[in-house]
Amino acid sequence: MLLRRTLNHLVFAHREIPCLNKLTKRDALRYSSQIYDPLGLLSPVTVRAKLLMQQLWREKFDWDVPLPINYQEAWSRIAKDLNTVTTIEFPRHYGGSSPSSSLHVFVDASISSYGAAAYIVNGTESTIVMAMNIVAPLQKETHS
Repeated sequence: MLLRRTLNHLVFAHREIPCLNKLTKRDALRYSSQIYDPLGLLSPVTVRAKLLMQQLWREKFDWDVPLPINYQEAWSRIAKDLNTVTTIEFPRHYGGSSPSSSLHVFVDASISSYGAAAYIVNGTESTIVMAMNIVAPLQKETHS
């Protein structure tokens, strides 16, 4: 998905992510890889696609074999959410260089993923600057 900028908003070029009846691991990778989100604004949804791909790798599914129904349903929910979230316009006005402006960064981690988001706060208004998510590695670290 390509980003384009309007006067004061960042929007995503619409690209339909299909809800397939016979999803394969190859399909899931192909469509989830089409999401171009360098600022991480779609992170709450894209992390779910990454987690689904990680689960497909963990269970060693073949590339072109239709996936079980539970994965088909999970993909349908993700595709629907991706098609919805890409219609949102993100304001890109940071409120100038007011002395009351401040940068706020929030981070969180779970067993399955890590995430961070940065906002500029100016008085009672806030604007997201960027976000990031990383799926936790399959191999757990061991300490001796």
